[in-house]
Amino acid sequence: MYSSVASSKEAAAAAKFENRAAGAFEFLLNDLRKNAFEYLSIELAGNIQHSLARSLKLKWMPTERAPFYVLANTAMPSVLVEAAFISNTQEEQMMKGGGFRDKMASGISEGIKKYLETLK
Repeated sequence: MYSSVASSKEAAAAAKFENRAAGAFEFLLNDLRKNAFEYLSIELAGNIQHSLARSLKLKWMPTERAPFYVLANTAMPSVLVEAAFISNTQEEQMMKGGGFRDKMASGISEGIKKYLETLK
């Protein structure tokens, strides 16, 4: 039975022993969940990348993968989008113009729409 306080030293020891595996089990579940969504995330990223490249008239850049913390525990397909960089003077100037930002938003939304169509 669950209780926030153990009823005996033996019960406390048993709970401590059993809960020790919960961390590994939780890690395994999260890993399985991430793997289940990894393929879908790759598809989503590809659609967004293609639409952004067309919308912004940029050269095609490959999508990259890495264990980003902000994406680690999502329960859905997830991507990070970096369409331009403020560390690049030319791209920084382009981002200051509303037209570029509108095209960026349009490219991202079109990519998401195309991805959602593939799920039907």
